[in-house]
Amino acid sequence: MEDITTVKTLSMFHDPAWKPWAITNKVGPVVKGVLEALGMGGYYEQSGEAHERESVSMAKAIMGLREVPEGVRRAVHSADVFAASADRFLTPRTKNVVGVPGYKVNILNPYLCYEIKEPPKGGVEEFVRGSISLYSKVKDEKLRYNVVYTSLELMWYKYNPKSLPVADTRVLTHSVFDHLYAVASLSNWFLDGTGPSGKFVKVDIPGIQSVISKARKAKDLWAGSWVVSFLAYKVTEPLIREYGADVVISPFMGLNPFLISSLIKGLQEGVREGKVDKEVVEQYKALFPEDLLTPYQPVMPATVYLALPNKVGDVKQLISKNYLEAWGELVDNIDTPQLKAIRDYPVMPLRVRVLDVNEVYKEFTGKIKGHGDPELIEVAKSLFLDYMFRKVGEPDKVKVFFGVTYYAEANSSTTSTFREKRGYSMCTMCGVLPAVVSGGKKGEGDTTYPGLDEGENLCGYCYTKRAIGDRGSVRELLEALGFYTEKDFELLPSTIDIANMELWKEVLDKAKQYGAEKKGVLPAPLKGHEDVGGLFNITRDERPLMKLLDPEKREEVVDKLKEYIKDERFLSNLHKKVKTYYAIVRGDGDMVGSKVLKGKIKVDLKEYLSRARNAAAEEGPAKNEDRAKNGDRVSKMLDLLKELGLSDGDENVVPVTPVYLIAVSRALAVTAIKDAESVRDKGVLVFAGGDDVMFLTSVEKAMELVKETRSNYWGFPVGFHVINGAVFDSLALYGRSYGVLVAHYRDAVFNLWEIARELEELKDRVALEGEKVKDVTSVLKTRGQYGVKDVAVLYNKPRIDGYTLTLETFEVYEALKANVGVKGGLSSGFIKDWLGTDREVLREFPREAIAYLFSRNSQKWKGTKLEDLYRKLVGLDVVIKVEGGVHDEQSDEGAEEGDLRDERTELIKAYDHLGV
Repeated sequence: MEDITTVKTLSMFHDPAWKPWAITNKVGPVVKGVLEALGMGGYYEQSGEAHERESVSMAKAIMGLREVPEGVRRAVHSADVFAASADRFLTPRTKNVVGVPGYKVNILNPYLCYEIKEPPKGGVEEFVRGSISLYSKVKDEKLRYNVVYTSLELMWYKYNPKSLPVADTRVLTHSVFDHLYAVASLSNWFLDGTGPSGKFVKVDIPGIQSVISKARKAKDLWAGSWVVSFLAYKVTEPLIREYGADVVISPFMGLNPFLISSLIKGLQEGVREGKVDKEVVEQYKALFPEDLLTPYQPVMPATVYLALPNKVGDVKQLISKNYLEAWGELVDNIDTPQLKAIRDYPVMPLRVRVLDVNEVYKEFTGKIKGHGDPELIEVAKSLFLDYMFRKVGEPDKVKVFFGVTYYAEANSSTTSTFREKRGYSMCTMCGVLPAVVSGGKKGEGDTTYPGLDEGENLCGYCYTKRAIGDRGSVRELLEALGFYTEKDFELLPSTIDIANMELWKEVLDKAKQYGAEKKGVLPAPLKGHEDVGGLFNITRDERPLMKLLDPEKREEVVDKLKEYIKDERFLSNLHKKVKTYYAIVRGDGDMVGSKVLKGKIKVDLKEYLSRARNAAAEEGPAKNEDRAKNGDRVSKMLDLLKELGLSDGDENVVPVTPVYLIAVSRALAVTAIKDAESVRDKGVLVFAGGDDVMFLTSVEKAMELVKETRSNYWGFPVGFHVINGAVFDSLALYGRSYGVLVAHYRDAVFNLWEIARELEELKDRVALEGEKVKDVTSVLKTRGQYGVKDVAVLYNKPRIDGYTLTLETFEVYEALKANVGVKGGLSSGFIKDWLGTDREVLREFPREAIAYLFSRNSQKWKGTKLEDLYRKLVGLDVVIKVEGGVHDEQSDEGAEEGDLRDERTELIKAYDHLGV
C-alpha cells in the first residue's frame, strides 16, 4: 500500500490551479524560479507535461520529497480516471489546445455564466510562493495535508481573485478545484495499486428533528442542533486526522468550521512543540471568513458519506466507538453528576451502512460490459461513485424516537423507584424520560441547577442541551473539547427578546443618547451597543420585557432604566411597544435529493452539452462529423445511465460524476455560510445545512430574511457564490420553500416547531397551471389548531434580472408594507376590507375590485405613489391550487379536492398574519 499522505498531497497538486492559462501558454513556467529563489531548486520535476511538472514540483517541495514513487503516481492516475467528468467524453476532440474560455457555466444550470478574470500580473507566482512557504513549514505530514485540503483553493483566490480556473478548456462546467477534490477522495480506493477497493460508508444520526424540537427555550433549539452537528463531526474527526479530510465526500469539509477550528488548534500545538512556525497559524486563519474559525454555528449535517481505504478495518465498530467517545467527552465536560447515567447512551442511536467497494465494482462492471464501445466503458468509471451513492443511500424507514438508547435504563430506574415507594418527575421539556435535575423556587436565590426555571424538571439529555445553551460555558466547553475559539460566544436571546429586537435597539440607542455606560454582552443582532449592553439583563430573575407586560412588575423595570434613560415619556410608554409574537422560519431546498443529486435538470443532455462546451472546441473542418459522433455518444450515454439504474429514461438528466457531486456538496456548504451570516444579524440560527435553514427572528424581519436566504440559495450573481474573491457554483436550478410561523413567546416551542415543519412541507401540495410547483412560502399565525385554509401560501415567483434574483411576490409585499398605515398611503383598514371582499370578485374582476378598495381606503391614489402599488397588485396575476391539508384537515371543507387561490389575496392574508 502506498503512503496515504503522499498520495493525497499529490492528488491535490497533480494539476496546477492555473492549468487553463498554463496549457494555453498564457502563463509560462513559474515554479522553478520560485523554488530556486527559496533555495529549493532541487525539488523541480523533470518529467511529464509542462503544466504537470509545475504542480508536481510544488507538491515535492511542500512534502520535502525528492522523488515521487511510481506507485503513488499510479494511484493518483487511477483516481483521476474515475473522477474525470463524463462531459469530456461527450465533447468533440480537437487536435489543438482550445483557448481559455471567457466564462464558466453553472454545473446544474448551463444558462447561467460567470465571467472568468485573468490572473493579475504576478498573481500565479505569488500563489506558488505563498503556498510553498506556508505548507512546507508544517512538519506533521497528516496535519499539513488537511491544512492544504482546506485552504489551497482560498490561497489561489487570495492572489488571483475571481480567476476561476476551468479544469478543461473545452468544457465550461467545473473548476480545477472541483477536479482536485474529487481525485483526492477517490484516491482512497486505489492505494493498493489494483482496482478500486475500500469502503463506502453512510453514517446517519436519525431523528434529529426530535433532538432539536424537544425544547422550551430558544437556546434549547440551538443547543440541540449544535449537539447533532458536533457529534456528526466528531464521528469523522479521527478518520480525517488519520487519512485526510477528503474521506468525507459529503458534506464538503473544506469550509467546515469544526474542522478548521480543530486544525488551528493542531497548528497551535505544533507551534508549542516546535513543529510549526508561529506565523503559519495567523497566515492560515487569515484565509477564512471569521465565522469559520469557531464552530458556534450548527452547520454540520447529520448524514455523512465516507470514502475509506481498505486499511481502516472494522468500519462499523470504529465509527460506533468514535460516536460513543464523542458523546462521553461532551457529557464529561458538562460535569454534572446526574449526567453520568447517560454517559454511555448517546441521545440518539447511530446508523452505519458499509459497502465493500470492490464487490460493488464487480457488480457495476458486469452491467456495463454489454455496452461494447471501449471508450464508453472507460468513461463509465466516472459514474461509479453515483452508483455507490444510490446503493448506500436507500432510506431507512424505521422511525427512531428521542432518547431511545436510554429507554431500557430509564425503565429499570423508574421501576426501582416505584418498588421503593418513591415518586419521580417526568422531564418537562421532552415529556419522554424521567427528570434528573430540577429548578428551585423563586426567592431561594439560585435555582438548584444553573439555567433552570422554577418548576422545570429535565432529563439528562434535555439538561445537556440547556447547559450547553447557557452563554457562560460555551466558549470554555468548545476549548475543552479541543476546538480553537476566535471570539466569545454571543448571548442567545429568549423568545420575548427575539420578538422585540427592534425595540431593544430603540432602548439601547436611547441610553446611548443620554451618555449611559453599562457594558454587557449582547445577542448578535444588537452588536454595536455593548457599551450599554448591561441594560439587556437589567433584571435577573425574569426578562425585563416580560416584567414590562406585567402591571405589577412594570415599575421595577422602569425605575432601573431611569438611571440610564432620562426620558420619562419614553419609559412610561415603553410597555405599549412590547410585542408578544416572534417568527419561527424553516426553509428547505426543493428537490435536492429527488432531482439535484440525481442529475435531473431542466434541459436535455444534448442542450446541456451545447451550452457547456467552449464554442472554440467545435471550430474546424471536422465540425459536422464530430457533432454526428457526439450525438451518437449522447444516445449511448443515456442508454448506459438507464441500464445502471441512474436514470428513469428521462433525457433531462446529466451524468452524476464525482466532480458533479463535489460541486453540489461545495455549493451547499457555501450556502450554509451565507445563510448563517444573514441570520446572525437579524435573528437566531438554529441550523444551516445548505439546503435546510432554520431560524428564529422578529416578525418584522421574517419576510426580509426569507427573501435574503432564498436569494443566498441561488447566489449572486445568480448561479454562483463569491466569498473573498473565491467563486463557487450555487444550486440555481430549483427553488427553496419556507414555512413562516408567527408564534406567541409563551407557547411551547416543541409544538410550534412541528407546525413550522408542516408549513414548509405544504409545498408538496401546491400546483400552478396544473403542474406541481414548489418554491413557496407558507405563512401562518396561530396558537394551536389550524386548518389549511388559514395558511397564506405564496408562490415566490422567481425571476432573473441580469445577474440578480427578483422574487416578484416579495417585491409586492414590500410595496404593500411601505404603503399601508402610513401618511399619504392606504389606511390600516385596507387589509380588513380586502379580506372581507368576495374572493371570486377579486379573482374575476381584479382591476375594478382593487381600485374600489384603494378609493375606499385613501383620500387620493391615482397620480400618487399608490398607483405603483396598484399596478403591482394587479400584475400579481397568479392562481395556485392547494391540495389537501397539513393539519386539522377535517375542518377544511373541500380541502381534499384542493382550492384555488388568488396570490393577491394570499399576500394580503400573509400580511395580516405578520401583523405589520
